[in-house]
Amino acid sequence: MAITDFPWQDWWRAFATQAEFGRLPLAGYQAEYFAWGKGPPLVCIHGLADSFLAFFPLAALLKDRFRVIAYNLPDGYRDAARLERYSLAELTRDVLRLCKQLRLDSATLVGHSFGSALALAAAYRYPQAVRRAVTICGFAARPLRPWQKKLLRFGRLLPARWSCLTPYHWPLRQALAEAFSSSRNASEPLASSAISWENDGTAAPHPLSRWPRVSFRAWTNWAWKLAHTDLRRYLAEIRSHVLVVFSETDPLVPEVCQRELLEHLPHAIGYRVPATGHFPNWSHPHLVAEAIEHFHRMTTLSLAASPSPVQAAPRRCSPVSQVRSCPLLESWQKHFGQTLGSASPGV
Repeated sequence: MAITDFPWQDWWRAFATQAEFGRLPLAGYQAEYFAWGKGPPLVCIHGLADSFLAFFPLAALLKDRFRVIAYNLPDGYRDAARLERYSLAELTRDVLRLCKQLRLDSATLVGHSFGSALALAAAYRYPQAVRRAVTICGFAARPLRPWQKKLLRFGRLLPARWSCLTPYHWPLRQALAEAFSSSRNASEPLASSAISWENDGTAAPHPLSRWPRVSFRAWTNWAWKLAHTDLRRYLAEIRSHVLVVFSETDPLVPEVCQRELLEHLPHAIGYRVPATGHFPNWSHPHLVAEAIEHFHRMTTLSLAASPSPVQAAPRRCSPVSQVRSCPLLESWQKHFGQTLGSASPGV
């Protein structure tokens, strides 16, 4: 199924009229967020060059079974955040602050790309609040080359108002534009009040207005700090169940990053989505949504049998090139058979 074949108009109309939009005061900035649906909470964290709209397709598919919550990371422009005072640890604490403000005792974190590192850090630091995590094209470390670091150092000096459309979003933006223009009914135009990005946080921004314009300084700031962060030494201590969703054709995050997660996380299961690039949440939302739903159901059974996974003794994982016993995978196969044939404990 091509991206233009999805019912974007129907999804967006339901999203703009049914979802809750607002702002939450976090550490030094007002975070825009949306919450859509009823059920167990999924708290979603977007990537570097994206916004909370990255999870709009998944929310449209999961709203009947989950309460999908996504929020914007600080960019230092629209939200007046002081990026130089922010650290990745502060961003991780913001996840807990958001859960407390929304009165969530525990939640499943869903992180895409950069957001996956925050989801893993939160799972490590706050195991009682994060019982499950889902990484989409994620990683625990993303080292950069010397010339890339020099470029980032320069980018941190740019004015906060400078922004652009990232090159790898152009094909996606074009596909969405074609889908909206081809399916738009002249008698039911999109509400203009829901199109402006510069809203008060109570209306839905239109995905084709300014999305995904990214502040140069915010992007380079987080990328610089991420380049000096390595979570791999903490992976073996994460007791939360983790679903590792990755693509065969990801040009931005190499498959070795997924190998590291699957090798060192004690309770991880991998799900390979074929030929999707870096944005399976946009290009193949049905597959990702199905994987999340089955993962949640399966781990619910596992958590019911062992209600305190954070107390479990650490175990060593053998290299992914070897066959290893994975209780999570065995439970998956027992209860769901081969529904997700691409799922595997390793790569």
